[in-house]
Amino acid sequence: DLANLSIRDQFYKYVRYLPLFVVSIAISLMAAYVYLRYTIPTYSSVGSMQIKDDKSVGGRAGDKVDELFVSNAAANIQAEIEILKSRPLMQRVVEKLNLSIDYYGVGKIKTVNVYKKAPFLVVPVSIKDSARSFSVEVVQKTEDAFQVDGLKKLVAYGEVFELGGSSFRLERNGTGAIGNLYRFTWRHPESVAAEYAGLLKVAPKTVGTGILSITIQTDNAQLC
Repeated sequence: DLANLSIRDQFYKYVRYLPLFVVSIAISLMAAYVYLRYTIPTYSSVGSMQIKDDKSVGGRAGDKVDELFVSNAAANIQAEIEILKSRPLMQRVVEKLNLSIDYYGVGKIKTVNVYKKAPFLVVPVSIKDSARSFSVEVVQKTEDAFQVDGLKKLVAYGEVFELGGSSFRLERNGTGAIGNLYRFTWRHPESVAAEYAGLLKVAPKTVGTGILSITIQTDNAQLC
């Protein structure tokens, strides 16, 4: 009967399981460390936008007019939501920020998005097949020269190089380097716009105020 056991007896009853407890705690701490060390985090950005209606209704009289005014305002808010999430608007954002090219730092275990943190920016000169996405590995050999995947000659800043019929050049990016092995991926702006349009969440922040809450999540804080 456990109620009749002394503290000493209970101690000796469970002390034999102490190694199992220690091993379990050690494994849990190690798993937590590996998860935090090698899992790519997700960042969230939240903003607000107020939609104003410049049209004023003067001399409104009666509930019917009030209901019509409220109905139109709600329709306008919904229309603004659809516009903000539309692909044409998002494609303008993609082209403005050159988001059709993704930059990644390649490590031994994980690959991370290094938006605006790579030592170079890729400038497309001509794209042979805009419907085809492709990835290219770039190794920084010296401060001003890179080994581009498939090319024997080192590529310097400002020098035009050709891969698979498409031409590019590397421009210096003054944000510093993260490692020496990178990969850039090119995708058609329409494809990228469709992806970001799907990630964007737009919803009324408070009903009846005309304020929208805009949220997006990505794997890079600055990009987000």
